[in-house]
Amino acid sequence: MVEVFTRSIVREIGRNVGKVASNKLLGDSHSTPYRRVSGVKSANVRRGNIRSAVLGASSGGYKYENQLDRLIKTFQIKGKLATFNSAQNIYNEYFKLVEEATSDENIDNIEALYLVEQFHRTAKILMTITKALKELDAKDKAQLVEEKLINLNEFIKSLNESFELVSTKMKVIDKKPLKISIKGYLIAILLTVFLITIWVSEELYLKNWIKHLIGWTTILIYIISWTFKLIYKKGKKNVLEYNNRMQLTEKTKKVISIASNIIEKAVKTETDLSNKSTESIKNIDPLNINYYKKRDS
Repeated sequence: MVEVFTRSIVREIGRNVGKVASNKLLGDSHSTPYRRVSGVKSANVRRGNIRSAVLGASSGGYKYENQLDRLIKTFQIKGKLATFNSAQNIYNEYFKLVEEATSDENIDNIEALYLVEQFHRTAKILMTITKALKELDAKDKAQLVEEKLINLNEFIKSLNESFELVSTKMKVIDKKPLKISIKGYLIAILLTVFLITIWVSEELYLKNWIKHLIGWTTILIYIISWTFKLIYKKGKKNVLEYNNRMQLTEKTKKVISIASNIIEKAVKTETDLSNKSTESIKNIDPLNINYYKKRDS
């Protein structure tokens, strides 16, 4: 198979992914970033998990998330050439997912996190293949796979460098509309009680036009209070979504930064990539805005 994703190309791809992802997160101030990828299999959609966006879902068949997942899970060490070809296929499939994520220039937080998770899996299997090829006395092929690992590392480093993290203070919920609404409701309730007292009591007497005036005033105050309550709810929702997005941006940046160093660390220490490396990704809940609502309320 001809090598398509060279070092210069993957660097460029990483820069593009970083810019598009950070622009998507920081540029849209009115909604929580979320875009369902076409072809997502319902079995893989679990709310609050980055698997809610499975790239390449149509390529893996029924049992697998995508073709990359199939290649990784079914990988077996065989002969020199077959093992080396597996490395090439896995490497290329990973960058096909990257290309799919950026194809519409609208990559979001969920997809970025998914790519980082798959990066860990791809790097780990490529390191396993490198060791296997060395044991099979195919050092030349092992070196080629190591170059792919370097390319993979260059991609994630470029992604990390291009992912812009804007230091922004969290917004505070404006409670003035709520206070106005509460005061309005209290006044309206008092007027309602007063009106009922007038109509029921035989001792109190007011002209009908005054009664009607008080009645319509009470209704108007109720409407104004309800309007301010809606304004408060909408403002609170916008603030929570904004703060949610800022926190997600910071967490995404942190996850990408960790990933950008993991291959170099593993190569220097000659150790396998730990499964713990993806824990920081698993703990992020991109869609669970209820958490932020409860915490900030």
